[in-house]
Amino acid sequence: MTVTKYEAKFTALAKFAPALVPNKEKKCHLFCTGLHPSIRAVVVQFSHVVFSKLVETATVVEQDQLEGQARREALGKRKVMASKTYQGPASKRSSSSEASMSTSTNGSYGRPRCLTCGNLHGGVCRAGDRTCFNSGEVGHLYKVCPRRMTARGEESVPASIASTSGGRGGTASVSGRGHNTATRSGERGAQPRVYALTRQEAQESPDVIAGTLTLNDSPAVALFASGASHSFISEGIKQKMQLKTCPLDEVLHVVLPFGITIGVKLFVEVKIKIKDQEFWAKLIVIPIIEFDVILGMNWLSDNQVIIDCREKKIKVHIPESSDVVYYGYGRKILIVSAIQAHRLIRKGCKAYLAIALNVKS
Repeated sequence: MTVTKYEAKFTALAKFAPALVPNKEKKCHLFCTGLHPSIRAVVVQFSHVVFSKLVETATVVEQDQLEGQARREALGKRKVMASKTYQGPASKRSSSSEASMSTSTNGSYGRPRCLTCGNLHGGVCRAGDRTCFNSGEVGHLYKVCPRRMTARGEESVPASIASTSGGRGGTASVSGRGHNTATRSGERGAQPRVYALTRQEAQESPDVIAGTLTLNDSPAVALFASGASHSFISEGIKQKMQLKTCPLDEVLHVVLPFGITIGVKLFVEVKIKIKDQEFWAKLIVIPIIEFDVILGMNWLSDNQVIIDCREKKIKVHIPESSDVVYYGYGRKILIVSAIQAHRLIRKGCKAYLAIALNVKS
């Protein structure tokens, strides 16, 4: 059942059960419980109290998911067609449709099959390195290419924040890919966008680092994104920790992955602890799921943070003290076998024996 049909049936039945929807908050809550889980996970982040806005958001999310499914199915069909072997030229008695199919196959057969991705193409394979097939730039994919959006008449947004559909409720992940600053209400220019980025993608991405830190003495999953102009906190963790919010001077507009633009007007000031060092951060509240906190360029530059993408680590400069080094997710752990260790010791390498004792207090 589509959202439109569900809304019509819900509205009709609600007339016969007014006790279940005594006010607009109860009505919105009851409507959300009947949505498909994948849609509900996104919609609940907005905390809508206006029923029409709730229905509109659910409809847009549904349409975005259907389009994404159609793209995936089309991509799967193309891969199947590309994997078919060449059958040779059509015979004279072949039908016109068979002849055209043979001609089409001949056209693609001239290109070599890539040993990396399995597709038919020439040149360097860009699969797996997050390089755009449209512009050739690193840091974004084809579906969110700024040049492609400009050609289609959409807003060009080379910079962005990210959010993702994942384990903490379901929207998108945040990953800035440029150097544009966020625009505020009344100003002209590119608006910050929220693109999809999961924790797994953050581990594999070359320009962001994800990890766990302490937020007001509680563990939180953070994304260090050098492309994000601002720093953010999820609506869910804000409510869970009952953080006190303050209003922004002006409304900040953010474009979510399914095309909805929301006005953000609240921020919180929190204490972040990395290792044993404490830092303060001003975080703007937005509906993100996969990460609790996104630390953008404003926080990174204020604290003189150096990001080492190869080692998946950050280094925070502390005046008159030693720097704080923090390792994020995805760092490769160096492990040697017993045979390798024995061989290294024979070559004169130093070896240390560590004994761990579990002492109960």
